[in-house]
Amino acid sequence: MSFLKNIKTPDDLLQEYKEKKASQVNSLRDSKLDTFTYNGVEFQTRPTDRENIMGEAINLALDAGDADIEWIAADNSIVVFTPAEFIDFAKAVGDAKRDCIFKGREMKNAILAATAREEVDAITWPEEEWIDD
Repeated sequence: MSFLKNIKTPDDLLQEYKEKKASQVNSLRDSKLDTFTYNGVEFQTRPTDRENIMGEAINLALDAGDADIEWIAADNSIVVFTPAEFIDFAKAVGDAKRDCIFKGREMKNAILAATAREEVDAITWPEEEWIDD
């Protein structure tokens, strides 16, 4: 009776639903990491952008120069930072990334622990519309 092995149990269906929601959390987390607003200005913070920001902050910390730093915002405007302001900006970018990653992990842990579809549905990123397909 090979046709029976294609029948999904309620547990199988819940597991598939949980996997789908966990994948959505990953996508949402990743999209939130692409930009960061600092002092009312939006900056691109994709992986290469974060690498550039952190590299500049390290250079400033090692060089201890006093020249202002010009950085390009997401709207292509130029934002001028003092070295101390730029280091604060870089720290805020790193903190936001860490917070976002841990929030995603907490959500995925809650999804894994859920025992019903309704519990999975109740797990949302604050102030975000959840995508239901």
